[in-house]
Amino acid sequence: MRRKQPLFFEESLEEPVLNLTPLIDVVFVLLITFLLISPMLNVDHVELATAGVLSKTDTAQTPLAISLHSDDSIWFQGRKMTLAELSTSLKIEKNRFPQSAPQLVADKNCHFGLYQEIKNLLEECGFQQMDVILQ
Repeated sequence: MRRKQPLFFEESLEEPVLNLTPLIDVVFVLLITFLLISPMLNVDHVELATAGVLSKTDTAQTPLAISLHSDDSIWFQGRKMTLAELSTSLKIEKNRFPQSAPQLVADKNCHFGLYQEIKNLLEECGFQQMDVILQ
């Protein structure tokens, strides 16, 4: 006698349906959120000057020249200083030369964190601009 196969072994002609609507809704919500928030973000940016070669007289125009050496030492007006001493000196110099922009001459081997600390210190002292000398 021949046995009948059970019903659950029969092949179905229909393919399973996958509902993508919730996934698309989530993607659209994320996209709209990004589009609304991105104009409100404050991004700190640096405006780069045009490429050119500066002479020694161009770099000596300001009395506020800060040098960062490869051993992470800070030099200001020919004297080695700590960050606290530099802060005091910069506040005094800001009162003497209010329109002057300090120049930062950084060695390529000094740590970036020291550059960032100097930048923050200049902002705290009230300077709006700083010149970064690369050569």
